[in-house]
Amino acid sequence: MASPAFVWCDLSAYDTGQAARFYSDLLGWSLSGEGDATTATGDPVASIYEMPETFRDMGLPSFWMSYVAVPSVEDCVAKARTTGGKVEVEESYGPDGRIALIRDPLGAGFTSYEGPMRAGASDHAEAGTRAGHALLVSNADAVAPFYTEMFGWLTVRQGDHLVAFVDDSGRQHAELHTVPSHDRGGFEYWAIAFTVNDLDAAADHVRANRGSVFG
Repeated sequence: MASPAFVWCDLSAYDTGQAARFYSDLLGWSLSGEGDATTATGDPVASIYEMPETFRDMGLPSFWMSYVAVPSVEDCVAKARTTGGKVEVEESYGPDGRIALIRDPLGAGFTSYEGPMRAGASDHAEAGTRAGHALLVSNADAVAPFYTEMFGWLTVRQGDHLVAFVDDSGRQHAELHTVPSHDRGGFEYWAIAFTVNDLDAAADHVRANRGSVFG
């Protein structure tokens, strides 16, 4: 199998109707009754779910989740436990395969996924498609070894800053940044980028609809 790579994303929201309207207007998505989002051209891009009770009990805010396809979820769980990570949801079975929600040593969460690759990869440029993933944390150097151990990803450095994860072929899988607390909303997380036709208009839409623009 190819190097572990991002293949999907979803949103856990307290108000799925409000979230669906916000993202449909912002990104031009169409939403099915099951919460599956598609672009204007019909390509599946994400899903929106009601916040699971487990996460409600933890007091988590609504959040986006990134999925990384791996050869073995069991191996990921074992590695996470020996490299400073935390297994939040262990080896559950999703609709299409086996999953485990894992947090890195700083608390940023992702889902390792074992199963058939889902559609929605970032191969298209039209508005509403998934353009990429970025790890935004307080100290990129502190968590880079964790992802190298988990996925075999290498890091790219520009000057004093880590800026990307790549595999041994040189393919970039994600951006990697140390970001001040204010510019990432105070959380450590995997961010998902979506393509828009006009970034300024998108930012204005976010502000006008009770969203926040951090940077």
